Amino acid sequence: MTRRLYLETFGCQMNVLDSELVLGQLRAQGYESVEDRDDADVIIYNTCSVREQAENKVWSRVGIHGLEKKAGARMVLGIIGCMAEREGPQMMRRFPQIDLMCGPGELDKLPLLLDNAFKTEAVHRADRIALQGNTNRRTATLSAASDNLEMLDLSRAFDPDALGKSALERRSAYVRITRGCNKFCSFCVVPMTRGPEVH
Repeated sequence: MTRRLYLETFGCQMNVLDSELVLGQLRAQGYESVEDRDDADVIIYNTCSVREQAENKVWSRVGIHGLEKKAGARMVLGIIGCMAEREGPQMMRRFPQIDLMCGPGELDKLPLLLDNAFKTEAVHRADRIALQGNTNRRTATLSAASDNLEMLDLSRAFDPDALGKSALERRSAYVRITRGCNKFCSFCVVPMTRGPEVH
């Protein structure tokens, strides 16, 4: 059975790239992307923690899906990206309509999380969360460089016709040269949500 996927991206260009990688990964697993979330079996929001309006939109959509699920709608709702990492597991406790959470440093685990979410009765909610957490950010740089997220980046197949409708979009793609940050500026959430700096 082909599962239909709706993915909406909020925030920066890094999230756009992450969404491209997620779409490619899930299409390779047999998922079909759809343009209308009402047609989807799986709804994923790739979230941002920098822009308040982006967060407000996600909170609104999560609330709407909660009402839909109470009314009997069947779907898997996933929150990925910086907001998932920043909010942590308590987000799923506060909003039981969320079936899975995945931080930006754990996107390679998304197919497994989705599989676990479809087995809701057999799989504990804790096994549907993949977050880096906020531990030893500065000392984790070397271990982060050897993680499987790099393999997700390298496995991307570039399809110039699938990127968009304009000529410019069909001839361009984001390329990751670095991720994370080690600076810990008081005004910035990037080190806490995207992890240590890796080039």
